[in-house]
Amino acid sequence: MDDATPITTAEIPVESAPASGAKNVIDVSGSMMVMTYLTFALTALILYKVAWKPILAALDKREGAIRQSLDNAERLEKEMAEIEQTRARILEEAEAKARDLIDKGRRAAADAAHAIETKAREESQILVENARREIRAESDKAMADLRRESAALAVDISRKILQDNLDEPRSRDLADRMISQL
Repeated sequence: MDDATPITTAEIPVESAPASGAKNVIDVSGSMMVMTYLTFALTALILYKVAWKPILAALDKREGAIRQSLDNAERLEKEMAEIEQTRARILEEAEAKARDLIDKGRRAAADAAHAIETKAREESQILVENARREIRAESDKAMADLRRESAALAVDISRKILQDNLDEPRSRDLADRMISQL
């Protein structure tokens, strides 16, 4: 015999068959075959009614729940993305407003400082001009007082010198000429 060829039951030597006349386990009868198929079909039908339908229903229900969870997750992810975009936009707007307020505050502070500085300069110039006017006025007054006193002294001196040779209008005229020369 060749190793490559299969061995059939007809080729099995008779010595290997059971001697007691019992049936061979390998022998399959037609009724046994029908009973096996019928048992398998009946078991499959019972399993289909009792186990497969509830198992399939549970699997369908679970598949639906998973699908719904995935849909919810996608919806939530989209909502979160929209919320993140809104938050980012609001933050940018707030930062822009804050920068604008800070810039306005700086400009207002610079304008106020400039206005205060300008006002202080104007007030100081006014005070300096007033002080100069007062100094000039006091100086003019002092000069006028000095001239009058000088004139009076000159008149007194000239009277003493001239010893009443001149009358009052002439002495005034002489005093005025002396003042103008001073």
